[in-house]
Amino acid sequence: QLAWDTASNTKAAAAGAAAGDEVLICYGERMPNQLLMLHYGFIDPENPNDRLPMDVMIPGARKIRADSVSKAGQALEAAGDLKAAWAAGNMLQMADR
Repeated sequence: QLAWDTASNTKAAAAGAAAGDEVLICYGERMPNQLLMLHYGFIDPENPNDRLPMDVMIPGARKIRADSVSKAGQALEAAGDLKAAWAAGNMLQMADR
C-alpha cells in the first residue's frame, strides 16, 4: 500500500516494496465512463458500469422466468455471441425470480 503524508508532502510505501515494482491504481469499483473521462481523462470500452439502468415494460410483453433467461445467456456465451449474452444478462435483471 502506498500512502501520502500531507504534512511532509512525501510518499511512503509499505514494507517489501522496491524501486521498479509495479504500482496499481483503483479508479473506483462502479465508475461509469463519463466520470472516468471527467476525472482521469480516459474511458474503458469494456466498462461494465457504463450503462443506464432503466425499468421498461413493453405493453403486451409477458414476464420471463430467470432460469430460462439464464440458460439462454449461457448458451449464447458458449456459442461466442457475447453481445447477445450481455443482453440476456440485462434481461435477467427484469426477470421473475
